[in-house]
Amino acid sequence: MVSQKVKIINPTGLHLRPAGNLCKEAMKYNSKITFEYSGNTANAKSVRMDVYAADENQTIYDIEMQTGKKKHLPKRSRYYQGIIDIDETDKGIEYQSLNKSYVIFICTFDPFDAGRHIYSFENRCIQDLNLELGDGTGKIFLSAVGRQNDVSAEMKAFLEYLSKKTIETDFVHRLDREVQRVRDNQKWRKEYMQRQSDWIEDREEAKEEGKLELLNQYVSGMKAKNISETEIKNNLMDIFALPEEEAENLLQGGKEQ
Repeated sequence: MVSQKVKIINPTGLHLRPAGNLCKEAMKYNSKITFEYSGNTANAKSVRMDVYAADENQTIYDIEMQTGKKKHLPKRSRYYQGIIDIDETDKGIEYQSLNKSYVIFICTFDPFDAGRHIYSFENRCIQDLNLELGDGTGKIFLSAVGRQNDVSAEMKAFLEYLSKKTIETDFVHRLDREVQRVRDNQKWRKEYMQRQSDWIEDREEAKEEGKLELLNQYVSGMKAKNISETEIKNNLMDIFALPEEEAENLLQGGKEQ
């Protein structure tokens, strides 16, 4: 097996189109891609879409399953929308003829903590909310833990199946049987296990983000109480078991690596 590690350095950053093309090509192989910018590292695996489909009107739907709560989910939806447009223009479609597209996140948590099952977004004029931009894009976030009566009974049953594994309708029953069939199908087993691995990784990344936010709050609180940096650093190392370098980085306002 041929194995090689490649590092691409560009001080001005990587434009969306070549970044998308790079990830699309690398997805054909057993590979890992990360982007580093301003000291931050992002896993580029997210460029792989969970479900990419089109209906009879050629409206495109990118449907993503999200199991770990992340602060930058709206930015991720913007990124996916850009990937859809890149894919369309790469097929030779002029921008004037771009198909309508929707990015849909199905979340096992409430992405906006407002108690809704569904959050729909589209571009409108801030000064006149009745005036739509008409760019043919939309973003929808579904929450499996919503409390409001804002979706159909069928949709609610589907979302409860995701969060509680309850089977209350014929549709959900058929869906559950299909899930079991895919799990048992050797052809799909590898893909299914990879998805499971990705979702677990998402949850772990979300936990790390939560840990980092907690640590930053702790440092800010200690500084507000005029606790010396030496004492804060020692606490970070003793209480939170951080290496000295990471503790110093937090004190300087940076991010834990």
